[in-house]
Amino acid sequence: MLRFYTLPPARIPYPFILVNANRPEPGLRYVIKNKKAIKGVLIDSGVEIFRDPTRKDYPPGWLNKLVRLYYRVKYYLPGADIVVTIPDYPDDYNPGSLWLPGKTNIERTFENILYCIENYNNVNWLIPIQGHNKNPNSIKIMINYLREAGITKKFKKYAIANLCVEKKDRIIIHTLRIAREELGDVWIHAFGIKKRQAIKAAKYKLINSFDSTAWTRPDSLTSKLMRELGIKKRFSCKNERQRRIYFLAWLVSLSRKVVLENINVRKYEAMLENEIYELKRKALEKYRNTLKLF
Repeated sequence: MLRFYTLPPARIPYPFILVNANRPEPGLRYVIKNKKAIKGVLIDSGVEIFRDPTRKDYPPGWLNKLVRLYYRVKYYLPGADIVVTIPDYPDDYNPGSLWLPGKTNIERTFENILYCIENYNNVNWLIPIQGHNKNPNSIKIMINYLREAGITKKFKKYAIANLCVEKKDRIIIHTLRIAREELGDVWIHAFGIKKRQAIKAAKYKLINSFDSTAWTRPDSLTSKLMRELGIKKRFSCKNERQRRIYFLAWLVSLSRKVVLENINVRKYEAMLENEIYELKRKALEKYRNTLKLF
């Protein structure tokens, strides 16, 4: 069973929500609106700020911002499984750009882990596993640091954090297989991997969860539906109805390949059918109103 974290359209209740610390407002609005449906929240540390090659560290006060965000979400969802990612330093956006003299992105991430668990021990931390770009075996360095510090005996949730922009399935599966072999029977999350890669990893029992917002772009099912509805293929959804159709189609197609945790597939299929029906009905009404003008 696989847990899928994402941020859906506001009108669609969904159990596992992704909140990004870099832009938390949309996630918080969703949490407040859909409190009854939510079982768990993953707060991402906002590492995409490092897509800017000139940035070398998080802004001042970033860790406190993360902790405040964690307690705010916890206030709205007191019974939910809420985890927050310790700020890490990715090597896959701009390889080597976050290395310092005598410290790679792995050592810098490890220092943050030690600081967070020692100074904020009431926070439910998700431990990031960093590695070097396109080097699966490098995550063993990080895991050995965690093992020597006794962290692997205390924590049971980890996230593989160096695969967000990796395109090669071979590298992703190899990295996740190493993580599973090294960490054993713990919770392993994969940040930002593609749908096909998540399906493969789940098949081999290498991950327990993953996150993605890639549903905003059409997959094969979405593209087919758009063609059948007479809508030109778009790279991304352009309005709220398309957002709902894109999300539901993406979720339904994923659920046909892997069992998803706390997901009633039939409910989402029915929601998708209703969205398509409404789109067709409105198109027909528009057509009839146009005819009245002649």
